[in-house]
Amino acid sequence: MGRLVAQLRALLPDRELGDELEEPLAEAAKSWPGGNVEIFVRAVAERLGTGELGALCLPDLALACGCAEGDPAALAGFEKLCGPVIERAIAAARVPDADRADIGQIGRRRLLTAP
Repeated sequence: MGRLVAQLRALLPDRELGDELEEPLAEAAKSWPGGNVEIFVRAVAERLGTGELGALCLPDLALACGCAEGDPAALAGFEKLCGPVIERAIAAARVPDADRADIGQIGRRRLLTAP
């Protein structure tokens, strides 16, 4: 049994979880290199109560966990993944060039922090 599935089973003792979960969990954990795997596994366990593992986008969840922890590698991953989309949205909104950086920072802050 893999260590990620073992951690998940410890959090969800009443659920039958197969060893086949180890690979998708491990792949998703790679989305947040050096991150706290326990936080990620806990986040998966919280969401399994309302749906199945296949319904979760595990790499995005791993990245979100890293961003919530303020992990620099996760924040860089967020910027790589979402930065171009944010910039395209700002350009599509015809924001003046002088304001684009500020609007981008406001958007990122709203995406990454609780209201």
